[in-house]
Amino acid sequence: MRCGFAMFRPVFAALALAGWSAAAGAAEVHKLAPADPQPDAGALKPGAHVEYIYREAKSLHEAKSWLGYGDLRKPGPPLRGFTYEDTKLGENVLTADADELVIASIDGFLRFPEPGTYKLTFWSNDGLRVSIGGVEVYEHDGRHPCETLDPATVEVPAAGWYAVEALFFQRLSTACLVMEWQKPGEAADSWTVVPAEAYAHVPK
Repeated sequence: MRCGFAMFRPVFAALALAGWSAAAGAAEVHKLAPADPQPDAGALKPGAHVEYIYREAKSLHEAKSWLGYGDLRKPGPPLRGFTYEDTKLGENVLTADADELVIASIDGFLRFPEPGTYKLTFWSNDGLRVSIGGVEVYEHDGRHPCETLDPATVEVPAAGWYAVEALFFQRLSTACLVMEWQKPGEAADSWTVVPAEAYAHVPK
């Protein structure tokens, strides 16, 4: 991937092999709850549902405050998932109609193919908060380049669909939104971008 993602992936891989930091080693394991009931396969459409607000935000708190202005929320084409590399200057943010000053409210479902313990990394430019299976698993606030923090560790009790919600904002310049996973039993330096087919939503 372009820019920060490609630059820092070897660094994070090395940290993974080293067991991350002592603090990361003691990181909380988030126990996820599958969607109950599981969504009807016939009602699901590919990708994640997204609504945009075209206003400036410098923090997740500011971004969330804008969500209360319902008349500003504009439905956008579904995201193919969290699979958006760092853009070049002038390229639109995600599926939005703008390249800057974008707030995105995202929801849908994520399908885990097997039960067990997963590690997840999220790359964003700028701020991002993610909840999966009813649990907040990641937050990286403020303005920053395409980068990630320590991975989240989640316990998946059963294969299937899990509700996902995210709040994302981009202020100026470039943007990215990517989720990777390390499946149960995979090597510590093995990271794969979660494929588009793992995301779905029920149209609203």
